[in-house]
Amino acid sequence: MRTDDESRSCSAGAHPRAHWRTGPRLVAAALLLSLVAVPHRLVAQEYYDLDAGRPTRLEDATPTARHELDIAMPALRFDRVENGPKLWRADSKISYGFAPFTDVELRLPLVLVDPPTVDEPRTIGLGGLAIGATHALTLETGALPALALTGEWVAPVGGLSARVGSYSAKLLLTKTFSHWRVSLNGGLGTWSIRPASVRAAPSCPPIPSGATPSPECTGSPPPIPPVVGCVRAPVDQARFACLAGAPTSVGVSSRTRAAADTTTLSVLSGQRYTAAFGIDHAFPLSSTLFIADVVMERYVDLYDVADVIGEVGIRHQLSPQVVADVGVSTSFAGRVRSTGATVGLSFDLPMQLWGGR
Repeated sequence: MRTDDESRSCSAGAHPRAHWRTGPRLVAAALLLSLVAVPHRLVAQEYYDLDAGRPTRLEDATPTARHELDIAMPALRFDRVENGPKLWRADSKISYGFAPFTDVELRLPLVLVDPPTVDEPRTIGLGGLAIGATHALTLETGALPALALTGEWVAPVGGLSARVGSYSAKLLLTKTFSHWRVSLNGGLGTWSIRPASVRAAPSCPPIPSGATPSPECTGSPPPIPPVVGCVRAPVDQARFACLAGAPTSVGVSSRTRAAADTTTLSVLSGQRYTAAFGIDHAFPLSSTLFIADVVMERYVDLYDVADVIGEVGIRHQLSPQVVADVGVSTSFAGRVRSTGATVGLSFDLPMQLWGGR
């Protein structure tokens, strides 16, 4: 017969073995429960979506999800024009998925132009009010790519906006492969600019219309028309800010020739064509997306050659609702050369603004 002490010792020895057998089952059950209880935290992959300017110009064919509010602010961009000014840009954008595979967007670009010479003042102002929409035409399947159509109207609102509005429309194509995803963008639209204000240096006599200023003139240089030295605020849409004293990167002879045309500039808008090709690769375990693309922009009647820009960027998901992005770009072909960098945050919030299912 066992004593009470022996019975207690046997019982005490049995419990650790029982806990050892049931421990892994409890852990597995807890993990399964967490998957069911908070699926949105584990499957959130907003970092996988490509938006224009976040951080590159490349877009994928995925609109904002229905009943989801996407807030992109701040999105800060810095560009340095070769032999020219420094451009700072803060783009705030809000998009909302109001219908299946369809979203609407509102964008406000704030631009600061820092001239290369100390005698020129900095200029800051709103570069327009943009209203756009994106609609998915097809969903990606095993054989077919995803297609979407996007468009935007830029109203002439703000101190650095053009005098007339401009529009753009693009067809977006996206196809996913085993290791990479490929996106193609093709667009057309219009560009519009601000005319340069006519200003002469204090020691210069008045410049008659069509006349070339004397080389001996001192002080601020004459305003440069957009055909060779327009200060362009780089973004996925065409926005320009032509300011007095904006230098050109094509040489002194072109600068002198441009000064003669300052008061006779008549072309303030025209046609615009764009094309972009890019690839991206996702690192799911780190919620990170790498993007590389090449963009071509052609501004008819503004520049005689097309601009070609190369870009690389990274998007990283900080939390289920917050995505950070950073990117760099360089214009390696075209009339005006520039380099730039961008950084931003976006917030995605489930939100039903009106009735519906």
